[in-house]
Formats: sequence, C-alpha cells, structure tokens
Amino acid sequence: MHLTSNPPTTDSPDPRLWLHEKIEKMDARQLQTVQKLVAQLEIAALADALGEQFDALQEPAASARIPELIREHRGNHPYR
Repeated sequence: MHLTSNPPTTDSPDPRLWLHEKIEKMDARQLQTVQKLVAQLEIAALADALGEQFDALQEPAASARIPELIREHRGNHPYR
C-alpha cells in the first residue's frame, strides 16, 4: 500500500468504514505504524487536557477546588 500526502477521497460517508477497509489490507509493518500514530494522537489529546486543567488550577482560589477537580476527573476517566 502506498500512502500519499493527500488522502484519497472516499465514497463512504463514514470515515470509520473507510479506515476499517484500509486496515484490513495492511501488513504488520503498516499496522505498527498506524498503532504508533494513534498512540501519538492519544498522547497529544491527553497533553491538551492536562494543559487545560493546569491552566484552570492557576486561577485564583482554584487550589481550594483541587479535591473537587480530582473527583470530576476520576468520574470522567475511571481507572481500568
């Protein structure tokens, strides 16, 4: 499979279906590359979320809300 800088247009309105079709055709090396890319996307999203939470803690009187913010975060992101 040859990947180009411009992704091809798809007839499918659902990008998930298009991705599933592509993934089914990939070899092990390509799957490892996709796995690394998805991990990088997840890391970037987590960094953004942590940055937003850090910014919120810099607000005046935010330190008094730390226990509440921790409970809120744990409620949104339960441990596995």
